[in-house]
Amino acid sequence: MVAPLSNAVCIPMSGNKEMNSKVEDAVAAIERGETSINLIRRGIGDADVASLAAAIETSTFLREIYLGGNTITDVGAAALAAAIAKSTSIRCLNLCQNHITGVGAMALSGAITKSTSLQTISVFCNQITNVGAIALAAAIEKSSSLESLNLGYNRITDAGARALATAIEKSASLRFMDLSSNLITDAGAATLAIAVEKSRFVEVCQFGDVSSPTPAGERSRWPSSIAPLVGRFGR
Repeated sequence: MVAPLSNAVCIPMSGNKEMNSKVEDAVAAIERGETSINLIRRGIGDADVASLAAAIETSTFLREIYLGGNTITDVGAAALAAAIAKSTSIRCLNLCQNHITGVGAMALSGAITKSTSLQTISVFCNQITNVGAIALAAAIEKSSSLESLNLGYNRITDAGARALATAIEKSASLRFMDLSSNLITDAGAATLAIAVEKSRFVEVCQFGDVSSPTPAGERSRWPSSIAPLVGRFGR
């Protein structure tokens, strides 16, 4: 995973009157060569993202973008994806706790496929569901750079887990995936665990909080090498 850079620029905000200036400040920071932009919980919406996208696309220095806890929808996700697909420097994109669905995840999958620099994406606590999980799985298989993907709290079920398991087996770059607090049952967790066992590269696939754990007192239904993984990140 990519460690946060020490010179991240946090754009301050003291009131609604600064809603426009904070975006202008971020664009200016990108244009002057800053490597990391932190706009977490700054009221950023799709219109703001559109303003940021042009600067992101042309920057050769920007490595990390933190946009968690905002109101970005699929429209904003698509704008970011288009910019990142053309970027040669972006390594980390954090979009946790926004309003992105499977449609936005499909757009982000295009950026994953095309980018040669992107290493980490978090869409933790959105609504990408199986639609987004399946699209991202296809992109993971093709990516040569993605190392870490956080899909926790996205209402993904076993269908999405199966697609992601296939991607885990085939990926030549992925090291970590977080699928915790989704709607994945023991069966889906076992599929993921087996994929991790087969993978040459993935070190951790966190998939705790499965919805149908083995009942107390019942012998595990999984082989001894798999059972510890299924319950590894329990409730």
